[in-house]
Amino acid sequence: MDTLLSIIIALSFAGAATLAVWLLVEAADAVLRRKRDGKGEDDFDGFGY
Repeated sequence: MDTLLSIIIALSFAGAATLAVWLLVEAADAVLRRKRDGKGEDDFDGFGY
């Protein structure tokens, strides 16, 4: 029973780490997509100045 519990805990930590990496990749992709489309951080209204 102790082995099963440690396996479940290890899998839950692995799932949490996978989710964190996936969210980091998605956020970086969104930032790079905005930069590629020509919309910088200060271009909040879309007029380009």
